[in-house]
Amino acid sequence: MRVPLLRITLAVAREIIDALHLDVRSHGIEDAYAAAALHTATSANGSGLGERTCMALAIREGLPVITTDRDWGRLAIAGLTVTLAR
Repeated sequence: MRVPLLRITLAVAREIIDALHLDVRSHGIEDAYAAAALHTATSANGSGLGERTCMALAIREGLPVITTDRDWGRLAIAGLTVTLAR
């Protein structure tokens, strides 16, 4: 199920993100290579670049990913810990 895009300005989006106090990370060339390297392991479940980028960041930081996507729970990727939210 896809959530429809909200029609908000960039300024409002920044306010929302700032209010959440998120730890936002940059995405550099090594991160792009790490995400690309996950393509073979994730292609069967249809993971896109954004999802692979999230996985690569979690592996790099040694943190679990929290998702509602049950397909992620079936992935066998070294260093990736998946926690299903429901």
